[in-house]
Amino acid sequence: MDTEQQEYVSLDSLAGTLRLPKRYLRELAVAGDIPMLPAGRRMRFCVDDVRAALRILAASRAVLAEQAGRKEGNLCAEHP
Repeated sequence: MDTEQQEYVSLDSLAGTLRLPKRYLRELAVAGDIPMLPAGRRMRFCVDDVRAALRILAASRAVLAEQAGRKEGNLCAEHP
């Protein structure tokens, strides 16, 4: 049985690791867009889980942007 232990980091550490603003990450966590573990009044994050969630979030936003472009008559990104 493989029991991999996940390490949880602070918001400051997560922001430094991902090179993203703390405020942006906090907003995503509060909105439920990235996973976090509440620890009292603080939040703790698993970097690998957050990276995976950010990939999914980015992909879903790209699809929505593409669909919005098609609705406006843009059939191809090369020809606005």
